[in-house]
Amino acid sequence: MWECSYAKEPFDLRLLLLRLLKKAWILLLAAVGGVAVVGGGYYIVNVVMGEAPAYEATTSYYVEYGKDPITDNDFTYTNGASWNSWVTSDVFIDMVLEYAEYDGAGRLKGLEGELSKERLQGYLSAQLPSDYRMPTSTVRTESADLTMNLNQALQKAFVAFGSRQKEMVEITVIDSPVQADRVIADVRTVRACVLGMALAVFFTGIGLLFFFITDDSVYIPETFAYRYGIPVLGTLKSQELCENFRFLFREKGRVALTSANPALDLGAVKAALLQALGDAAAGREIVCVPSTEQVPEAAGKLREMDGILLVAVSGAHDGKRTEHMLDFMKKQQCSVSAALLWKADEGLLRAYYRL
Repeated sequence: MWECSYAKEPFDLRLLLLRLLKKAWILLLAAVGGVAVVGGGYYIVNVVMGEAPAYEATTSYYVEYGKDPITDNDFTYTNGASWNSWVTSDVFIDMVLEYAEYDGAGRLKGLEGELSKERLQGYLSAQLPSDYRMPTSTVRTESADLTMNLNQALQKAFVAFGSRQKEMVEITVIDSPVQADRVIADVRTVRACVLGMALAVFFTGIGLLFFFITDDSVYIPETFAYRYGIPVLGTLKSQELCENFRFLFREKGRVALTSANPALDLGAVKAALLQALGDAAAGREIVCVPSTEQVPEAAGKLREMDGILLVAVSGAHDGKRTEHMLDFMKKQQCSVSAALLWKADEGLLRAYYRL
């Protein structure tokens, strides 16, 4: 059984890097696509279709708690979650609506549209950042006037609430905003673009590396010689082409030209080869023989020849097909004298040998 050294073929890092460099335009397109998809999508979601402009007002309070008659300690069990629940409760909502300012038509000043209980609850919130005696309230709406109107009403509601609770002596406003602040959305489009570019380049690079590593094509003459154990004349532009042909096909008058690629135009290959060989082909007859992959009966014609020149198409992804053909030819006692690398990337070869 014919054997090849494909499984033992060493990893060619230089060839991989050169091929990756030639595909750099794919990475560039991937980077642009990543920016467009991720960055553009982020911009559309967060800017174009983002929330409407909002205005916010935050007030700080001081709560003087009463004494627990049993322990004689301050009532300190009020936490941030409790304050937020109170602010959105019916008790606070009713007081806010009572203390708010209205226009001549009986509508809240600064309000656009109808005001439901759920909508008003969404405007109000409370927190307890650090000291349990200093809660804060926040009013956030789509209108600066409405924000200040509700904030003033909420302050009065806090003071009134403090006077009603037995755990509290009073609540005092200690920091009241003069005007509502415009809420600036935390939109990071540039970071989204950079992230999209990085992800696209990374995964595209991984895909290219996987493709290159699993590609069984031949790009370098030495690769074919090492893998299949067949000497290679070179390419049509190789300086050693003529000398290799003279030596490897010495005393071989009739030379069969064949290939594992059935789609290859052997007539065109023959014409180009004769032109490249010039006087080196004198005295030899080159006969085109169809691929045994397409015409198995061509093995008989190959056995009649003095030598066989196998044409390997560079980058044709036909490594396994070449193995299958060589295995068949081995069984048919058709010995391949040499190979020719067809349609080789001369720029890649020059960079490979000179770097």
